[in-house]
Amino acid sequence: MKRLVISTLIVCMVACTKQDQFTLPQNAKGTGKLLTDWIAVHLRLIKNTTGLSHVAYSRHFAYTSIAFYESLVPGSPGHQSIAGRLQNLNNLPAPQTTQLCWIAAGNSAYASLMRFFYSGNKINLPIIDSLEAAENEQLVNIARYSQAAVTAGNEFGNNLAQAIINWSMQDGSANIHPPYVPPTGDSLWVPTPPAFAVPAAPYWGDNKTIISGSIDNTLAPAPIPFSVQPASPFYNMANDLFAASQNLTTDQKDMAGHWDDSPNGKYVTAFGHWASILSQMITKLDLSLIRSAAIYAGMSIAMNDASISCWKAKYTYNRIRPVSYIRLYLGSPDWTSFITTPAHPEYPAAHSTLSYAAATVLTHYLGNVPFTDHTYDNVGLAPRSYTSFIAAATEAGNSRFYGGIHFLPSIKAGAICGTAVSKNVLVALALRNDD
Repeated sequence: MKRLVISTLIVCMVACTKQDQFTLPQNAKGTGKLLTDWIAVHLRLIKNTTGLSHVAYSRHFAYTSIAFYESLVPGSPGHQSIAGRLQNLNNLPAPQTTQLCWIAAGNSAYASLMRFFYSGNKINLPIIDSLEAAENEQLVNIARYSQAAVTAGNEFGNNLAQAIINWSMQDGSANIHPPYVPPTGDSLWVPTPPAFAVPAAPYWGDNKTIISGSIDNTLAPAPIPFSVQPASPFYNMANDLFAASQNLTTDQKDMAGHWDDSPNGKYVTAFGHWASILSQMITKLDLSLIRSAAIYAGMSIAMNDASISCWKAKYTYNRIRPVSYIRLYLGSPDWTSFITTPAHPEYPAAHSTLSYAAATVLTHYLGNVPFTDHTYDNVGLAPRSYTSFIAAATEAGNSRFYGGIHFLPSIKAGAICGTAVSKNVLVALALRNDD
């Protein structure tokens, strides 16, 4: 395990003097490798986890990224805490000494959040413990931090993580709600094949956002009026999807599979997919640890808050899924979508919402970076290349059309929503563009 997960901290860390070793390393190029190690383990834990709605993972990435960033920022001159800009987050613990290893603090903060979110499956705990121990060992034996500094960093990281965990419990996601009874009507969502499952996360739109006001004025507008009349806009919209499904190209099928992201033991969710893309950028661009952490926090917060806006709209409009409309009104009772239709209403498209939220943040911090996405190389899917983050987000949205689970106007509405939420988040965080 250690061979797979130990970071390669930059050589200059070994040469740091006793005076500067407490401030320099996380600001130096290449030190973002600690975060890529943890993201890799995070994605592995998702594959080991069952029984959660896809959208539930939004919280895992958001709160973990906040804890990670806040554990590093006191030791990063020129960088600022975002705690005061987050809704109801006050009085984070302060380090008890300045003579600590901040990288160790980030290491233990991430580990603590992983134990909190993923300890339900006992096979996850040794994975988390192994990485945390390996990183600590390297900080002492390779980077030449004192054991006392690493231990002090671990203690601070654990304390800060617990404060973030306590705060996370106030967002309403664990509230007990009455059983959800979907409204009925020709235009409204009904359970979809093959599982015909109950609607997923119907109250998610009531959760408290991480940034106050981040979803103000972002609710998707009312969708196209429902109709079963031939030549009506709604009928034509559905017929376009049906026609496309009959002639999918190999590339369109590959696109749909690459962005499936269902948490089914094979894929890593949309949140994990974009964390993987960021991880690849950290390596490609040789980012520092604090810069990597700032981008990670901004992206994860934006995706979390965008998920709340998206789910609020989904259960406001309760729009019928393509598979239900095509079976009922287009004379194809056995038709099914190319990828499995998720168990929640159609409008707006979540993948488009979340992907545009992520891409907007990444573009803000990193610009238009061409890249090849290798997220699913290990499950046999071919990598896919993009000219920019927005190009990737556009494909992520369009993949749901070719997958047969979203109409095109829903994808457009999601893109608008995700972009708007991200812009609100970026303004509120007010981090430097080079953070």
